[in-house]
Amino acid sequence: MTKVILEISDEADLHILLPLLERLGIHHQIADDPSPVLTEAEREAHYAIIDEGVPASDTEAHLKDLEEARKDRPLPSRED
Repeated sequence: MTKVILEISDEADLHILLPLLERLGIHHQIADDPSPVLTEAEREAHYAIIDEGVPASDTEAHLKDLEEARKDRPLPSRED
């Protein structure tokens, strides 16, 4: 499925498009309040947050904890 968002400024164009969408059986919704568009400053702020990323986890410590937790666990169909 592909989602397309259109901003139609001329209501006459909307009245032309809607019957076509209905004829083609394309599901559509009409929103009176369009999605807000970010300003350049807001966009830069959002990208700055994304660029920071998440804190790197200590993979070696997680692996050591996992091995320690599984060390004494009996495994099915294996006898020591």
